[in-house]
Amino acid sequence: MKIQHIVASIALFAACVAQHAAAQPDVEFSEMEHNLGTLVWHNSAQATFTLKNTGRKDLVITSVEPDCGCTLVSWTQGNIAPGKSASISARYDAEQLGHFSKSFGVYLDDEQEPIYLTISGKVVNEALTTQATKLDHHFGDVDLNCDDIDFGDVYGDEEPFKTIEIVNRGKDIVTPTLMHLPAYLTASYAPEKLYPGSAGKILVTLSPDKLPDYGLTRVGVFLSTQPGEKVNRDNEIDVSATLLPDLEDLLGDAEETPSLVLDKESIDVGTLGNSKRRDQIVISNEGEAELEIFAMQVYNAGIGFSLGSKTIKPGGRTKLKVTVSPQVFQFKGRHAILLVTNDPENPKVVIPIEAKK
Repeated sequence: MKIQHIVASIALFAACVAQHAAAQPDVEFSEMEHNLGTLVWHNSAQATFTLKNTGRKDLVITSVEPDCGCTLVSWTQGNIAPGKSASISARYDAEQLGHFSKSFGVYLDDEQEPIYLTISGKVVNEALTTQATKLDHHFGDVDLNCDDIDFGDVYGDEEPFKTIEIVNRGKDIVTPTLMHLPAYLTASYAPEKLYPGSAGKILVTLSPDKLPDYGLTRVGVFLSTQPGEKVNRDNEIDVSATLLPDLEDLLGDAEETPSLVLDKESIDVGTLGNSKRRDQIVISNEGEAELEIFAMQVYNAGIGFSLGSKTIKPGGRTKLKVTVSPQVFQFKGRHAILLVTNDPENPKVVIPIEAKK
């Protein structure tokens, strides 16, 4: 009898564990710990964590509880649909000198056990001019680790982010701000003010579902360090992303798919001199379903094109005619053409273009 009771107890415990595990929410965090770096005393800083619902039902952040009053938290309210993201922000007041590590518990739905996130760093009482890292790109009195951001290939259900490192090399306090942000970009700053010699970070987040169309989107944003600072080319940061279709949603369970084939992989127009040169590529559909070309773009304004048809039936073909002008060497951007299609094997096709002066 004792053995039976023991077996029954083990089975009951295993069932409880399995039930609890099955009830755990499916979430994915951008990071579990965020290092705010070196902060100047009394100069608070904020970290923003991104949470993505990877499950099949809505989630709700019911509460976020920090382990001390030195950290102020805020979070996205309301339901988080499957595939969507939310944010949790934690601001540290930097009122105590020295190293710090502060945690806060994130409670989801009716879960009794929180998920813990951590912010850490160091608070000093003076600027760290001698300790600040040397960065390569100079914008007035501040240095950055980059002067352009490329999010690469993105899809509508993502929220990727990039981090810009910044150091104040001047003698005055600066307030870094990215101006002229389009609707699909947001920025947060840690810390919001940089004392002379101190370092910080700018977190730039992309919302692909707000991009205007498939293909490449490029925009210039401008870094301001003082209120009222004017826009100029010297403080411009180029931001780009290539939005691709989610072909799993687009094609579903279809057994027949299109298949894009080019008669050559690149175009070589030779030496331009003072005149334009032309060439063409034949695009064929060797699949069983209709091929659609959602978007066509050039990376360089010195390149022009025309396409016979954006829709190609199975077994059909069309011609892509390309014109390259001598001005191609005066514009920024790679010498290539971008195609975005519904071919699951080739949703993004880049055709390089070779040209000589």
